[in-house]
Amino acid sequence: MAGDTAALARLVEDSAVHVSPQFTHIGRAAFLTQFVRAMVARPGFRLVYTIERATPCERPNCNTATEFGTWSESWLEDGEPTTVSGTYYAIWRRDGAGWRIRSEVFATARCRGRRYCGS
Repeated sequence: MAGDTAALARLVEDSAVHVSPQFTHIGRAAFLTQFVRAMVARPGFRLVYTIERATPCERPNCNTATEFGTWSESWLEDGEPTTVSGTYYAIWRRDGAGWRIRSEVFATARCRGRRYCGS
């Protein structure tokens, strides 16, 4: 799905909420705008999610699941390799079209790259 914003859009609810220490986005359009902006502004941009645990709801007629894992973004900042990473928690909801992200919370744990991170 590398760089496929249409595929990404299908995974996110219209009213999804994404939160990190640097931003809060409400809605699919705001999320996609930020994602595309990062891809364009950051040469070599790469975002990787590693799922550590996914748990579907076990109640009858329950249409939610949770996911916990790590994430990592990397790119070149003025030619210097840069990596920002941490943990995330997501809530998914099933609708008639399948599973979609309802909300995500990101916590930044590491930042490497002197130009961007200051270290």
